[in-house]
Amino acid sequence: MKWLVSTTADLDIEMLEDGSYRTRNGELTLRLAREYGTGLEIAEFCMGDSLGKGFDETDRLVRHKLSSADGVCLHAPFNELFPSAIDEEAAALAEKRYAQALMLADGYGISKVVIHSGYAPSIYFDAWFLEQSVRFWKAFLAKHQGHVDICLENVMESSPAILKELMEALQEPRIGLCLDIGHAFRCSRLDPIDWLEELSPWLRHFHIHDNKGEYDTHEAPGQGCINVDGFLKRAQTLCPEATYTIESLDAEKACFWLREHGYL
Repeated sequence: MKWLVSTTADLDIEMLEDGSYRTRNGELTLRLAREYGTGLEIAEFCMGDSLGKGFDETDRLVRHKLSSADGVCLHAPFNELFPSAIDEEAAALAEKRYAQALMLADGYGISKVVIHSGYAPSIYFDAWFLEQSVRFWKAFLAKHQGHVDICLENVMESSPAILKELMEALQEPRIGLCLDIGHAFRCSRLDPIDWLEELSPWLRHFHIHDNKGEYDTHEAPGQGCINVDGFLKRAQTLCPEATYTIESLDAEKACFWLREHGYL
């Protein structure tokens, strides 16, 4: 199993008086990557503003980390971005940010970009989400060529069915799925293993963290109610080529748990 640590655990985001955000960035995950032999999932660009006026400083920090640890995955921005948007101006913003993320990943030598699916059940009907997402991604891939794979991540989906429909409709080799087990457990009545069984043909990446089912708290495995050990054992069988990211805010405790259970 190829393990990564998300640099989410390094980020301390502060809102400034003008409404913009400043991100303080530590080096905990770089130390863990060295100690446990993992790679990194770069999360510094999750805030869209980091690709704007905050880019130079963010880029410098990311390059510093990548000089000492392998970067295998980059998390694209997700704030106010909807690939299923009906308003063409909103869709254009999503295209711009995702294209920037792919270009950055290619420049950093990173092979995968995780992008939120954009499913918003209180905003779009499922049929709209499916139709608009297929239209968006077909057009996006035709316009933005490259060798970086895209992994669409579940966030608010209550079942794996909508993502399965999307993958079946797209049939695009460059697009697969990232299963976030914390999101699945929080938003669904199904066990994350059920999601795994349903989506395994398209799963290329996993986000591993825990919670108690009430809030998306990004706990270390063993701190919530998810059967993480059982999930990982089954995932190894169904998705032998997939990569795995520790996306816990307590990355140190998560790494320790994974080593105790024989995964690191």
